[in-house]
Amino acid sequence: MGQNDTIPIQFDLEDALGKKHVYEGYFHPADEGLELSFMLIQMLGEPLLRAVGDLKDTAQTAIETAAGTEEIGAMLEGIDFAAALGALREIEPKTVVGLSKRIFGHTTRDGDRLKEHVYNKAYRGNYEELYIAMWKVVEANNFIPLLSTLSEDEGLPAE
Repeated sequence: MGQNDTIPIQFDLEDALGKKHVYEGYFHPADEGLELSFMLIQMLGEPLLRAVGDLKDTAQTAIETAAGTEEIGAMLEGIDFAAALGALREIEPKTVVGLSKRIFGHTTRDGDRLKEHVYNKAYRGNYEELYIAMWKVVEANNFIPLLSTLSEDEGLPAE
């Protein structure tokens, strides 16, 4: 058993009613993880990945510099949200549902595996928690390893 098999993913989130939930999980096996990684990168596309990378960099800069609202607004002006939204329009909703269930394949919420009935009960009317939890598992598994370099010149090539 390698080191990555034993490192748990742990975080807490509040649901739409303000109740705290505890998430725990393990890294996906390499073959499964690589497939999910490739699917996410392929599905999100370059414009959306670049926008997410830019947002991440903007947030980090804002925290490091204690930037004010005007400064943050100026930083956000350079992000091409129109291109990112165009990429989102190409994604089939059923693809996202199936992919999210696979992303949660090694994750529990309050000790229950996020299988079909638990998933549907947990996230009914509770999509903000779903999106945040999904993103945390994606980040923890490093499914989008390019994300940290997307806003840099040496990141993805410009269109």
